[in-house]
Amino acid sequence: MSYDDQFRAALTKPGKQWQEIQYLIKLGADPSTKTSDGENLLHIAIRSKWNKTSMLATLDLGVAVNETNRQGLSALALYLTVSRPIYTDIVKKMIQAGADPDTTDSSGKDLVEIALANNCSSSYVNTVLKMGIGAKRMGSSAFDSLTKTLMAPDRIVHLAKIDNRKEAVLAHIRRLPLSEQIAAVDEALNYNTQLGKFFAVRRSWLSEPSRSSGTLAQLVALRQELVEMDLEAETMAKGTFLALTRKTLTQDTIVRLAKTSNRKEDVLDYIAQLPLMERKTAVELALDNRMPLNQFFATKRSWFPTSETRGSLARLVAMQNEINRSIRLSPELEVSPPGTSGASSSSMMAEYFPQTGSASSTDTTGTAPAFSEVLVKKQAQRQPSTHQTDQRFIDTWFLNNLTS
Repeated sequence: MSYDDQFRAALTKPGKQWQEIQYLIKLGADPSTKTSDGENLLHIAIRSKWNKTSMLATLDLGVAVNETNRQGLSALALYLTVSRPIYTDIVKKMIQAGADPDTTDSSGKDLVEIALANNCSSSYVNTVLKMGIGAKRMGSSAFDSLTKTLMAPDRIVHLAKIDNRKEAVLAHIRRLPLSEQIAAVDEALNYNTQLGKFFAVRRSWLSEPSRSSGTLAQLVALRQELVEMDLEAETMAKGTFLALTRKTLTQDTIVRLAKTSNRKEDVLDYIAQLPLMERKTAVELALDNRMPLNQFFATKRSWFPTSETRGSLARLVAMQNEINRSIRLSPELEVSPPGTSGASSSSMMAEYFPQTGSASSTDTTGTAPAFSEVLVKKQAQRQPSTHQTDQRFIDTWFLNNLTS
């Protein structure tokens, strides 16, 4: 039997087997070895109620603190669930090793709530707060109060002077989606708003709020960072959109792009800001299952299949409905697609979008054909020699009409 097998067997023994485990580790056993239930040495130490010294020594071995057992509990979550008393030294060391400060027990309570429920001393609660526990919840709550409710000035001052509350709200802002972050930072830097007044509150006689130091300086730096990220996201979205509409991407590339974090949302935002008729054409392409743009949006990013009732496809359907409403309310907007009329129209453009006066340019209702319909029809009839012409048409139409 290998040392790892002996180590695994020792983990399953009842009682406090710390000395035997220490001996096996010295012989070469891997301290990260797990039991058949998926529990590592930290889980076993917690369940076996090892003393504080043994627990701290176990953490010094470098056992992964975020590994979960079959119940889905990390070491810190299990510790909060089954251990009483809860030693702040152990919790602090787990957090320093990478555990999430906002970890909760099996009932959903974090250490702050557990401490308050068990009538722990104020010094214990303050120690817990200084470790950052509950900061995510407190930051979210304070941000919502400052941005969604009317607060009295003295209440804003009181909130800002609570230890680490400004930092918690700033951390919450950093977790928001990009567009919401920019709006939140702008609000936080505007003294005429409640959020702006909150960050401008002096927390001591020695600290005068300034945009060159403290949380205000962090907000200024964050705004610059967000502006650069926003420009980069817009550029990436535009590039992705144009590449997908040019039909130059392989299926593997389309899937990879679709699974890139926030890429679908960025492309959707890009489409949403296009002029109405260009947006109409882009949405038609995105909802046509013969088009690469549709394959991009239809790629699932999780176990759940994509659907026109949720996610990006649902947003596209809603966008299409809104476009159609706008056109019905303003009939003069319903014009032929770009390149269908005028002396400057090339014969290549006219081939896809014949003159509106021509019988071939409309269906039985007299409506100009959608770009995707014309393109698909043309591609179905295409001979190999016309591939370059079609590609040039796609490039020309989108580069002329969707870039500026």
